[in-house]
Amino acid sequence: MNYFSSQIKAHTDPNFVDKTAVYLPSEHRFSKLSRSLSGYQGVDILSLTQNNDLIEGAYRQQLNQAYEQLLIDKPLPHACVLVAITDEISPRLLLTRRASNLSSHAGEVSLVGGKRDETDRSSYEVAIREAFEEVGLVNDASTLLGFLPMQISKKGLLVRPVVASITPDTADSLIASEDEIQRLFWADLTYLKTTPPMDYRFERPELGRTHLHTPAWLIDDRQIGEPEVVWGLTGRIIANLLHIGYGVRYQWYYHLQAHR
Repeated sequence: MNYFSSQIKAHTDPNFVDKTAVYLPSEHRFSKLSRSLSGYQGVDILSLTQNNDLIEGAYRQQLNQAYEQLLIDKPLPHACVLVAITDEISPRLLLTRRASNLSSHAGEVSLVGGKRDETDRSSYEVAIREAFEEVGLVNDASTLLGFLPMQISKKGLLVRPVVASITPDTADSLIASEDEIQRLFWADLTYLKTTPPMDYRFERPELGRTHLHTPAWLIDDRQIGEPEVVWGLTGRIIANLLHIGYGVRYQWYYHLQAHR
């Protein structure tokens, strides 16, 4: 069984602006990070099949061919997420646990964000609109820092991560929308930069008698008394931020191992 079973369809819209140039003053706390994001010269869509045992056989070949075409077509994102970092001495990164009654990604740890609307005119606008709907972040309370390469979700969506900073006061004012978000929490950015994700084992009954091994961070949270597990697309986006923005590289993989 393939974990990924969707077709990737390219979107175009001549009125939509995906990435814009960002210029921050040198004294801004995240000016170096912003320059690193702007100076990235690699591919703008990351491969889904690399180090991924969840995609097998002929379907892997089909996806690789589709991926090569995407690199040529340079499509626009279907969805955008906001990588919101607090502008303070010990920066924090905003994460959420999605509501358990949602039809998509219910109960999963995620960044704020969602699909494009027809009225959205830029990736930044998508991310900020979704952040307002999910946690009440107003559109003038963030500073754009830059963009990360698009990732392909398991539903075949091209997801553009938008990186922005927010003030500590703004961070403390955010409130989870009960319709979409079960709770919000924060990951210490220094912890993420200095602590490699652990090799985490998931039980996946739909994959037969196998375990799924993949990197994950355990984020301690005193509100619920147990750590949140940050992995999957969200974890990979964070790892990509650390690589491009700070030169910290963590390998990302999805490996299957049979029960013994």
